[in-house]
Amino acid sequence: MEDKYQLSDFIDERVAMQGPSDKQLALAQKLASRDAVEIPEEVRRFRTEVSKFIDMRLEEGGPLPPSDKQLAFAKSLAAEAGLELPDGADLNSRTCSEFIDTQTGGRELGPSEKQIAFAERLAERAGVAVPPSALSSRTALSEFIDSRLQQEGPLPPSAKQLDFAESLAKVQGRDLPAGAREDPKLCSQFIDESLAMGGLPPTPRQVAFAEALARAGGVEVPEGVYKDSTACSEFIDRLKDAEGIRLPPSQKQVEFAQSLAIEVGKSIPKESLKDSALISKFIDEAKASVPPSEKQLEYAAKLAEGAGIQLPEDVRTNREKCSQFIDAYAQSTSQPSEKQLAYAQSLAEEAGLELPEAALADKKACSDFIDQQLDVRPPSPQQLDYAMSLAKQTGMKLSEEAVASGRLCAEFIDRATESPARMP
Repeated sequence: MEDKYQLSDFIDERVAMQGPSDKQLALAQKLASRDAVEIPEEVRRFRTEVSKFIDMRLEEGGPLPPSDKQLAFAKSLAAEAGLELPDGADLNSRTCSEFIDTQTGGRELGPSEKQIAFAERLAERAGVAVPPSALSSRTALSEFIDSRLQQEGPLPPSAKQLDFAESLAKVQGRDLPAGAREDPKLCSQFIDESLAMGGLPPTPRQVAFAEALARAGGVEVPEGVYKDSTACSEFIDRLKDAEGIRLPPSQKQVEFAQSLAIEVGKSIPKESLKDSALISKFIDEAKASVPPSEKQLEYAAKLAEGAGIQLPEDVRTNREKCSQFIDAYAQSTSQPSEKQLAYAQSLAEEAGLELPEAALADKKACSDFIDQQLDVRPPSPQQLDYAMSLAKQTGMKLSEEAVASGRLCAEFIDRATESPARMP
């Protein structure tokens, strides 16, 4: 019996001496950030101490709230099922997860875009294809990813990640840890540690921007700005917020503005050639006047036809809007793309509305919202003028609904331009 107690004591001692897992540390850091406290250094070293810290934070500050994505997904599931979110689901990640589990039980979820991209990288390295069945099943794709990682090991760090790690090592006079060139996790850990140490020099771009601001403001660049990236950033922020400082435009800005000016037949105001903010404004206004290419229009029209909607007027006349429309409707995943969400958000803001929760998580709901907003969006003055001139030429009646709806106005224009009564 005595040996048994000694063994138990020995096990307890060994566990107490073990370091915390990455997941433990990540959770502890989340709780510390939420409660605006620091994790003591001695706590970071031992698993048992981190566990005690986590328990104390949960007891004092309550459970962790769900992430924005988790909550948006739960709300979309609730809306789909015609249910209310359970009490506390918006404040407690566990309650939110349990609700999601009950709603998705027995239903196979599709993989995320990040999962698919990661799986494709692994497949390319192994010289195989991602099974088609895995592209529609989150579970199947996870199994494919696990299988590839087990057989070939983790993907190496990206070239950018490795270059950055090596530049930090060189500046700080250190060597990269063994395995950091092959293991992205080790490489990331080294980068995080190096950044936490501070004392890094600013990048050439930072220095150039700081000097340009200093010239515009008629001030000297402090010596410390050339040696420390933090000091350089603080100097830049201080001058950017100062009144009366006007930065000249960059060479790239000027060249881009000149190419747009030629394309739209406008001249660049002289003042804009001296002020970065003014030339940016000119660029934005000029971009709004550049029409889409024929190929863009053809592709956008095909996407609109496939989605069963009318091509919006601004998409027909504005290259940037046409690109946004194409990006929004060219996606084939069940979740809306970032660009589709951005387009929906811009329409919501224009109409003074909140984007529905379901539209944040479901592509169809997002597309439906876009369609609804395009239905009620009034036609542009140019679109309405053109429709009225066609009505006079053809003798066709322009309805009150078409005068109020950009989509209906566009449909009228399409009918009128095909009418045999239209004057040549």
